[in-house]
Amino acid sequence: MKILVANGKMVGLGGSETHTYALARELIRRGHEVSVWAHDWGNLFGLPIVDTPEARYDLILLGQGAKGQGCAEVLAGVRGFKVWTCHGPREGLELPPPGMDAYVAVSEETRDVCQAAGVSARIVRNGVNCDRFRPAEPLPYRPQRVLCLCRGGAARVKVQKACSAGGLAYQVAEGVWEIEERMQASDIVVGLGRAAIEAMACGRAVMVYDERDYYPVPMRVGDGMVTPRTIAKIRTHNFSGRAFGWSLSRHDILEELASYSAGMGEWNRSYALRHFDIRQQAAKYLALMEAS
Repeated sequence: MKILVANGKMVGLGGSETHTYALARELIRRGHEVSVWAHDWGNLFGLPIVDTPEARYDLILLGQGAKGQGCAEVLAGVRGFKVWTCHGPREGLELPPPGMDAYVAVSEETRDVCQAAGVSARIVRNGVNCDRFRPAEPLPYRPQRVLCLCRGGAARVKVQKACSAGGLAYQVAEGVWEIEERMQASDIVVGLGRAAIEAMACGRAVMVYDERDYYPVPMRVGDGMVTPRTIAKIRTHNFSGRAFGWSLSRHDILEELASYSAGMGEWNRSYALRHFDIRQQAAKYLALMEAS
């Protein structure tokens, strides 16, 4: 099948960019003829890029826009079965465009955004390559190493001070392509969104938290450690920290890190295989067209 995968930008290693990458690579693995288009290109590797899409594809998978234009708007003249994915609840380019053949939401929160706009969306959660993101070793009985993937400077400082108080080694990473290697070498990973899901697939303990002051409205949110008790709530907001929306102090962070259990690793890995494996998620996208 001839498939076009589009996203507003492929610059940096954000959630929608790495989602697009993982989905395109899985479709290629399945033997489909895949092309990838974006407004802006950056450093995601090995994708079959097209500057000008063809007039028609069997399936067109559309992500969020960039530069004030949505993918659906820019590619309106390209024909095919069009599926648009809602990645977040913000206004503007994350609102569902009209005229799609199917709509996908990555969480219950984004499904409700689509519903409020008058469209019905099927939930297909973020897919992760669970062969790439896999455990290298089991978690130790006591945690020793924390990987901070927070983007906000204030959040990094809080996590660093909490680690110092708890006797934990602290490492920060941002914009690293081989992030799975950093995750595999850590016991606890702190971050939001797709980073949390990838860390679960790596069999790490995960804390959902960040503070991002560069948004128009500063976002200081946390859902704490991912556990069997909290996962159902946390995933409704795509591990964004908005499920519980806690504003965490350094002391709160230390308490969350102290709730670590070695069993979290195996449980998180098993959960990721059941709910986030890119093989399953790609099949759900393909089934949308088959059901039409």
